[in-house]
Formats: sequence, C-alpha cells, structure tokens
Amino acid sequence: MSEHVRVAIVGAGPAGVGAAVKLCEMGVGPIAVIEREKVIGGIPARYTSDDVPTYVMWTRGRVIPGYRFADRLRKELEGTDVAVHLGSMVASVDPETRTLTVVSPGRGVWQLTADAIVFATGARESSRSERGWIYGHRPAGVHFTTNMLDFGGSASADAAIIGSEVMGYAAAAKLRRAGAGRVTVTDDAARPRSWLPKRLFFYRWARPAWVGRARCATVRGSRRVEGLEFADGSSADVGQVAITGVLVPNSELLAEAGFEIEPGMRRVRDVTDYRLDASGIFLAGNVLGLSCSGQWAYWTGKWAAARVAKLTPAR
Repeated sequence: MSEHVRVAIVGAGPAGVGAAVKLCEMGVGPIAVIEREKVIGGIPARYTSDDVPTYVMWTRGRVIPGYRFADRLRKELEGTDVAVHLGSMVASVDPETRTLTVVSPGRGVWQLTADAIVFATGARESSRSERGWIYGHRPAGVHFTTNMLDFGGSASADAAIIGSEVMGYAAAAKLRRAGAGRVTVTDDAARPRSWLPKRLFFYRWARPAWVGRARCATVRGSRRVEGLEFADGSSADVGQVAITGVLVPNSELLAEAGFEIEPGMRRVRDVTDYRLDASGIFLAGNVLGLSCSGQWAYWTGKWAAARVAKLTPAR
C-alpha cells in the first residue's frame, strides 16, 4: 500500500505544525503529517497542569502552560486540510526516492512517497554517559525532564537539578511547586548557562542554590536516591535528581538513511537553509541541533516550509 503527497512532515510538534500551516497558506498540497504520539503538540502536549507556565508566546508577551500551547497547535492544524496520521511511526526513509516506510495501528506497514520530506523530530536530553561527568547508579528518584512533567504534588524530598539551561530552572520551579524542599542546581559550567532574565522568571516559585564547576557528580544510593557527591568532597543530601537540558537531535532515522551525523551531539551535517545537502529533505526545529523554545521551533517550521515551496517543484 503506497500513497503520494507533495510534502510529508515527520513530527507534529511545534516545528512540524508550523511547517504544515505555512505550506497550506502558500497553497502547497497535498500534505501529510506523521506523528508517533496519539496527540498533536509534541512535548508541550505532555504538560497537563497550570502550576508553572513555561512556554513563552513572544508575539503576545505571555507565558502559558504547555498544554495550552499544544491546544493552539492542534486547533491551527485542524483548521487545514492536512492529513494527520497519529500513533504512526516512521520505520525507515529512502532519500533517493523520498519514500517513508510507516507503521500504523490498524493499518500495518505502508509507504508514503513525497516530493519533499520535512523532518521535525525534535530532540532529547542527553544521557548521563553522553555528558561524561555524572556517575553512580540510577536508583528510583532519578528523572529526565520529560519523566517529571507532572508530579501532582508528590515531590516531597529535597532535589538536585543537573543542568543550568532554562529547562533546569523550569524543573526546579516545577519540583518546588510540587512540594520539594530545598532545590540545588548544578552544572560543570562556572556560571548558570541560562540567561539571567529567564532564571528570574522562575524565581517566583524557586530560588535554588547553585553549585558550579561540578566536574564530577556521583549519585548515591542503589534503590533510592540518597544524595549527590561532587569531586571536591562536598555533597547535597537530596532524595531526587532531575537531569535536564543539553539537547541531542533525534537524528537516528537520518543516520540510518546514510546521512552524515556529527559524533557526540548528533547534529546532521550539510544542512543549508533548512535543506539537507541537495536532496528534497528538509529539517526544522530542534532536530537541527538547536535548543529553542516552542514558539521559536514553530517559526523554524514556517521558515523551512518557505524553502520547501521554493526549492521543490511538484512532480
């Protein structure tokens, strides 16, 4: 079973929705969006409460909760004639024929060909081993940001946040609001990586202690977190650890397709103006190796869509 569209978009997060909406505005179609989750919106859709708003609407001068931002994306996409395939996973991509092999529930394996493909697959937080300075076990109580989006008031222990980008301070606010006691932010940098005004926004919920130049951090405890030890002999007696930031592009599909990937940070090489090499494949959002907010990712999707419309004539 095979279908053909003018543009196929992989990912229905902010960048993917931005690309789809812009292409529709430019009269480009038909368009199909493939999303492995069952909802539109990407990471913002996983935020379920109003406790700490974290998504900046730069064009409106407001900060809103993730689920509200995801609702905006969903309504915008539903207002187009884009075919959206939720709960569907792209198993492989053939860059020469621009063919996606897709697995969908109730439909099985099928193929989608396109004149152009936009990858808006986002990024993930790098693991402890990828960072190279976090050691020890991984007992209960060690989380990544996506694992602790909604604690529901259950975070009662003191907490340590590894990573001082804005996501780290958002996590500190989230944990403090959920009931955590003392919160400490630590990083291997001398100063917090997040811009001061962004940190100040989250100070209304949490004013975490700062431990910089942490060249080595070891998680104590085998079954549950008992603390965090540093190379200088100091320690933080905490009951939970959140590992945040240092985003790594979700570039696995492109690597499997034979495109060159930078070692370590997994960025795709040979990308110019959102276009990969001289192919009909384009990238948008944090899969480019960026660490941008939701609305910025949305805009990169629109900018990539403009390049798609200009550089990819219909068959």
